[in-house]
Amino acid sequence: MFKFHNINDGEDIYQRCLLITGQCEASNQQDSFVQVDTTNESGIETFPSHRWPLCGGWFKCLVLLTPGKNIVKLSTGNGEHTTELPLTYIPLTNTPPLHLAIMVAKDSPLLVDCPRTSLDPFLPHTQI
Repeated sequence: MFKFHNINDGEDIYQRCLLITGQCEASNQQDSFVQVDTTNESGIETFPSHRWPLCGGWFKCLVLLTPGKNIVKLSTGNGEHTTELPLTYIPLTNTPPLHLAIMVAKDSPLLVDCPRTSLDPFLPHTQI
């Protein structure tokens, strides 16, 4: 059974990226991750599934949301524990967006971790 510490069912969210923290007891070592699936209210997958480690029964996971209703489904490795968390993302249109700033140290190799799909030589983060 999942227990969330920083979010409630049906809550309105005002940021696209949400950190969810909570607890879930895994029955064995193979269950030591939490799988996150995000769909809209029509049941269409909005982001690919991803896994987050489950350590001592605790987990933290980052979830990306789309405007409107989102159904975040969390399950353990073998699917023994599963829950759905309905959330509504309401973008703040009057607030300017935040931009990512990457700082590098003098001895940095100037490499940035990013998904392989983002390895475009013309994107700003690859031109550090």
